[in-house]
Amino acid sequence: MTAKNPKEEMNQDLKANSVPAPSSKRGRPKKKRERKIFTAQEKTEAVLSIWTESSSQSEICRNLGVNANSLQRWQDQAMEAILKAMEPARKEAKQNTLSPRLEKLLSRHIPHVSDQEMEP
Repeated sequence: MTAKNPKEEMNQDLKANSVPAPSSKRGRPKKKRERKIFTAQEKTEAVLSIWTESSSQSEICRNLGVNANSLQRWQDQAMEAILKAMEPARKEAKQNTLSPRLEKLLSRHIPHVSDQEMEP
């Protein structure tokens, strides 16, 4: 069988030398799974379902179509966010928050202010 034109001949050569598409055990081509992107709301609901023991981890994985590693990562991220949110908003203020210049000005007008701040 010879091709009629060079393009067809080249296409036949490519087809003959190409790697076959991945197939399942039955010889059918595998369908490429599209990756689902979960919203923060969906991830939160999944994590809370596990933490409140309303669903098992395997049930959540099966229902959402995710693997256990992904679900564990969501739980780790949720715990980190909770711990970060619970940290105090401000660090403890330094005892001497006033600049030396401001302390000097205040000491002229209110002598007891700089004395109290200087004491540990």
